[in-house]
Amino acid sequence: MSKGLVEIRNGIDDVYRELIDANKGDALPVDEIMTVVKARLQSEIERFQLELVDATLGRLIHEVGRRKGGRSRNADFRDLFNGYKRIPQSVLIGKGRRKPTGQLSIGELKAYLEEHSHRSLNRHHEEFRRMIADCTEYVTSENDTLEVLLQKRADAVGRD
Repeated sequence: MSKGLVEIRNGIDDVYRELIDANKGDALPVDEIMTVVKARLQSEIERFQLELVDATLGRLIHEVGRRKGGRSRNADFRDLFNGYKRIPQSVLIGKGRRKPTGQLSIGELKAYLEEHSHRSLNRHHEEFRRMIADCTEYVTSENDTLEVLLQKRADAVGRD
């Protein structure tokens, strides 16, 4: 985080604490806090406006990528994740790099799950693990993408 954004964050922290103390710990509407922050930090906000926009856009991009339940379709408009719940549209692989879930190679998906296996939200990845297990017989290489494997599986199940 840049010095400018740290300065703004610290200013927001000061305003927030002051307002909470003045309100005796009661909850305050975010709009009220934002009005005071904008007034008190106007020059900092103007000076670091581009950094604020970049930071906000980055957070929104990550938020969209983490969304669950949305459909992810292949070129044939087949719902790739049909039957699997809580699969995000994309995952973070490496620092600041998002990749669409369907484009993950089986190797990348396994590495992602391994990296996240020690976290308290590990149970949220059970569907990924089930998906890998369901596709295991169709893997010919660690570079096979999840989209290709799910298509192979759907084609095979459709023939049965």
